Amino acid sequence: MTNPDSSENKKEDSKLVYFFGEGNKDLTDLLGGKGANLNEMTNLGIPVPLGFTITTEACKEYLKTGELSTQLQEQVKTAISELEKKVNKNFGGKNPLIISVRSGSKHSMPGMLDTILNLGLNDETFEHLAEQTNEEFAYECYKRLIHKFSEIVFEKKPKSDSYEFYLEKLTEIEYVKERTKRKYGKEFPQDVNEQLTLAIKAVFDSWNNKRAKEYRKLNKIPDDLGTAVNIQVMVFGNKGENSATGVLFTRSPVDGNNEIYGEYLVNSQGEDLVSGEKTPKPFKEFEKEKPQLYKQLETIAKNLEKHYKTVQDIEFTIEDEKLWILQTRKAELSQTAELKTLTDMAEEGLITKEEAITKTNLNKTLFKPQETIDPSIEYKVLTKGIGASQGIVSGEIALTSRKAEQLAKQGKKFILVREETSPEDIKWIKLAEGILTQKGGSTSHAALITRAMNKCCITGCENMKIRYDYISVPDEERFSKDYNEGEKITLNGYTGEVIEGEVKTVKKEKNENLEKIIKWSENLINKKIGTNADTPKEIFDCLKKGITNIGLCRTEHLFLVKDNLDLTLKYKTKNSDKEKLLKKMELKQKDYYKKILEATKDNNIRVMLLNRPLNHFRSKKDYSKEKNNTNKYSTDIEKIYLMQVKALTQAYTETKYTPKVEIVIPEIVPKNSRESLKNKLEETFDNKNITINTEPEKTYFIEDPKHADYEKIGKADIIITKPKNLDLTKIVLAKQAIQGER
Repeated sequence: MTNPDSSENKKEDSKLVYFFGEGNKDLTDLLGGKGANLNEMTNLGIPVPLGFTITTEACKEYLKTGELSTQLQEQVKTAISELEKKVNKNFGGKNPLIISVRSGSKHSMPGMLDTILNLGLNDETFEHLAEQTNEEFAYECYKRLIHKFSEIVFEKKPKSDSYEFYLEKLTEIEYVKERTKRKYGKEFPQDVNEQLTLAIKAVFDSWNNKRAKEYRKLNKIPDDLGTAVNIQVMVFGNKGENSATGVLFTRSPVDGNNEIYGEYLVNSQGEDLVSGEKTPKPFKEFEKEKPQLYKQLETIAKNLEKHYKTVQDIEFTIEDEKLWILQTRKAELSQTAELKTLTDMAEEGLITKEEAITKTNLNKTLFKPQETIDPSIEYKVLTKGIGASQGIVSGEIALTSRKAEQLAKQGKKFILVREETSPEDIKWIKLAEGILTQKGGSTSHAALITRAMNKCCITGCENMKIRYDYISVPDEERFSKDYNEGEKITLNGYTGEVIEGEVKTVKKEKNENLEKIIKWSENLINKKIGTNADTPKEIFDCLKKGITNIGLCRTEHLFLVKDNLDLTLKYKTKNSDKEKLLKKMELKQKDYYKKILEATKDNNIRVMLLNRPLNHFRSKKDYSKEKNNTNKYSTDIEKIYLMQVKALTQAYTETKYTPKVEIVIPEIVPKNSRESLKNKLEETFDNKNITINTEPEKTYFIEDPKHADYEKIGKADIIITKPKNLDLTKIVLAKQAIQGER
């Protein structure tokens, strides 16, 4: 008999399909980023088209076996049936349920994985949809499905010129199907369940396509994560003039200004916008055209930003004046926008300053200084587009991957120039200095990818014409001027200008938002990162180096120097006059604490009480004897602590400074005794600048403040650093300190 608790049976019982609302934003490993956020938005009551997510575990299993498991197929069948009931439609029936099949990995991979829209249309449901809407709309949807499904599922991209010509001119769907059969050698399936099975497999397979592998390699994303699949009821942005599709950011991804920023296309589907095939309208026009929908969208956008505490990139569709949210994710921002949004959000109270430091991308902020064109030079602007990703770069024109490869091998800088980029361009986008596209906007594939890479990009240069091996731009002196592959141009991603030749640049003045982050980091260092300093001289050296938080001042050595050790050894004997000995210790330690506090001045210091049992103190002649390791807590050592606190608080009254002193009860005190000891110690003084903690906030210690530059994170809570140049290391140290607590 099979064990009911065996791993095989558990595998059979595993949940592979989650209806939106069953998961949440924390399940990105299982549901992918898109699926987790669709589930989260459903829970928040945001208008999300109904649907369900197939888990990444199902993908991993498929990639191992090459087949969809029986268990997955059954769960998908059940989910489709439930979806039919919820929307009162039939998958493949008279009132057709039309769905989208979208990818969604844990990490955002824009355009790298496959998506199929309008699935569920066949010859029969096409007729039903045409009756419910109109023939032109139904034809457009069916044509798109046949085209995209065949390209993705049949794994062969058609030669688009002649194919697109026929698709645009055809009016009979049978002819579209015939052309597809001739191009791919396969017939488009009429069984909608077969369509769905093949689509799920194709999305899973896209995890290992060439462009996805290249993207993961470039972005250091593990290959074993797999992708989820999100199946949703289709909502149509191409249903007429009262329908639209768009992408918005809760703040500008270009400069970080706190305003809704985005683009939209009327009577279009989302792929038209993201692919860059059409140049969209700026979102400000949407406010004028659809004020009520704009207000609804603005409210949702700001609520999502507040919920996720980061700038959101939101995809939406409007179908017959009804708003639907299709996706939200963390926005990819330019260097300028990232710094501004982080400092603004911290000052608004949306995030803490510590969170702003943690989220700062050091690769963008410290190692790629911003530049501007030298104001003393003159230059010629060839054309102007949309500055989709900031930067100023120069290079030779490369119109094809072949030319890009040639220039890359020669070690030459180049600008990749395209009508619009495609996911297959990822390798050349990475190698290029910058990207220039004739079509698209600030939310196109080119814009998203380049912002993620912190690479300059200009899109939507519509008056630039791309020929076989040259580009043409308008010219004042003649109709147009041509620039061949290999000629140099400059992109100014701040202004959207395309400039003739290579221009001289100069570094910009310091970014005020970066200065804020560094200042906050400095304050955090003073608060969170301290140095070990047990003597007045060590403390003086730390302050001289700019480290103002003494994170740990140990007191064991006060009991080990010759005269003090004699007192300690006498104190631990049974018949000694302990009160007399404690008084002598107190006087000696008070003088020493006074020197410690005067060296600290008005800064912070953490003093740890004796963290060694009395039976560990031995004279030289006792060192040959076996050490007693019993950490016994007794009233004798409790009196030692009372003496130490009294000596320290008395010393405080005799110094001219007012440092913040934190007294730490050591680990050798049993946990169940620490609180009572703390209460006893607090009864001996009244000073607001002195506190006692049983479990102090974690501090990261700089062990040696004398040397240079950041090295590594050591064991336990120790950060080993050489902070000679604090301006450079502040942000690194603060970031590492905060990350250690997450």
